[in-house]
Amino acid sequence: MNYKLLLCTLITISQIPVTADWATQTLQTLTLDQKIGQLFMVAAHTDENINKLHAFRSPYTMHKKYIEHLIKNYYVGGIIYLGTSDAEKQLQHTRHYQQQSAIPLLIGQDCEWGFAMRCKATTKFPYTLTLGAIADNNLIYECGRAIGKQCHAVGVHINFAPVCDINSDPRNPIIGYRSFGADKHTVAQKASVFANGLADAGVIACAKHFPGHGNTNQDSHLMLPMINDDKQTIMDRELHPFKELITNNIPAVMTAHLAIPALDKSNCPASCSPAIVTDLLRNKLNFNGLIITDGLGMRGITNKYKNGDAELNAFLAGNDILLCPVNVTKAHVKIKQTVIAQNLYGKLDQHVLRILRAKETIFIKHDYQFPTTIDKNAFATNSLIKQLFDSAITIVQNTQQLIPLTLQNNQPITHHAFGSNHQAFTNFLKERFVLTKEHSYLQIITLHPPSHRPQDNFGVKQQTIDRIKNLCHKQKTILIIFGSPYLAQQFTNTPATIIVAYENNDYTHRATLKVLSGDIKSIGFLPI
Repeated sequence: MNYKLLLCTLITISQIPVTADWATQTLQTLTLDQKIGQLFMVAAHTDENINKLHAFRSPYTMHKKYIEHLIKNYYVGGIIYLGTSDAEKQLQHTRHYQQQSAIPLLIGQDCEWGFAMRCKATTKFPYTLTLGAIADNNLIYECGRAIGKQCHAVGVHINFAPVCDINSDPRNPIIGYRSFGADKHTVAQKASVFANGLADAGVIACAKHFPGHGNTNQDSHLMLPMINDDKQTIMDRELHPFKELITNNIPAVMTAHLAIPALDKSNCPASCSPAIVTDLLRNKLNFNGLIITDGLGMRGITNKYKNGDAELNAFLAGNDILLCPVNVTKAHVKIKQTVIAQNLYGKLDQHVLRILRAKETIFIKHDYQFPTTIDKNAFATNSLIKQLFDSAITIVQNTQQLIPLTLQNNQPITHHAFGSNHQAFTNFLKERFVLTKEHSYLQIITLHPPSHRPQDNFGVKQQTIDRIKNLCHKQKTILIIFGSPYLAQQFTNTPATIIVAYENNDYTHRATLKVLSGDIKSIGFLPI
């Protein structure tokens, strides 16, 4: 599908020519209702049974006929795909929706670790925290570019990444492994090159969650978290990555549902705060790109606003795109009434023009060609993923100088495995070393936490932690953690050599074995 042709043939409101100033000309042809519709990026899903299956969890109506209704009657400007999807089916849905719309739709998706974040059949890239352990920023760039190619292959224009939150609070239930780490400079550097990779693949990167969701132990999907840092700390630390990316011309920023008294004493969500969205982000930080809310169905905002008020307040605060509106009908009516009553036509035009300029950049300046089939080359990423995991393995503690292992005459080693899904690594160990259940010269302990989230110590029971500590003091020990680096902090007071592999999969199993045997050097560093 050639979008230059699409723009000429589908815009029924006025048969305008495709020019370098398409956005301005298009804006002049839109009715008030059509302008308001452009603000909405609605939630969709490729599973027609999704509303029946997940009605108790999801506040959104996402079936195909309803999305068609919103496109035709409310002129919505974009779609975000939620849940797990299928690449071919998503491409078919997107093609269908684009054909229903007079103006090309912006398609967004959360692909922080590639399309695998939304498709179980796809090989995932490392989590963001794993990327934070990689010293070579060129690899981070290549990761962003490869993910961008996947987005393009499934018809996605905006990837809601990179996460620019500094994981200041280890208890953070929703950021954690989605952050590049706890150091503001590391987060800024990695996020910048990741965003550059997305851009070079022709995909809009979106820095989130402004002004920083890292220093809280609450989840904005469930409640409105409170950030109690003073203003100077927020400006110096939490905002640092966003400042760097704005300087680096990041095209979009997502605002968070957070109460931040130091920035807005009213304690309204940051996403609905004119002081945070307009005064700080737009004016003080001179951000000229798209400002997009976090999902407006999250309880961090729905607990406070009902029946279209969240969308209205987010619009008034200065957001351009209202992501995942719960009730488009009510939101549309309230925004229209307010625009008329308060004479906000100029404000509305500014927001819509930014959205149209983003579409102009994608569909005209980049000569966008809609994919007709899935480009399988975009998903042939095993070599890069292997290189990323190889580069992330981190030796936290090597006081006994046990790595690389120098075993003579096939000396046997003892292996103790704790946690879930550990048999695969045990099998790998057996291929390289002689294992025994008896006391040996050396023991390898592997910890495979069942969760990447910090609740209940990443799913590891305290008695397991105590048992591992006890084993570490009995003989020479190499402890390998196939999970969060925060777990390593619980063992640094033991004499064990500690390796953090960040994730529990074939890539990290093989990479760790190569480090143990000296085939590759550990070049990762702790991002926390």
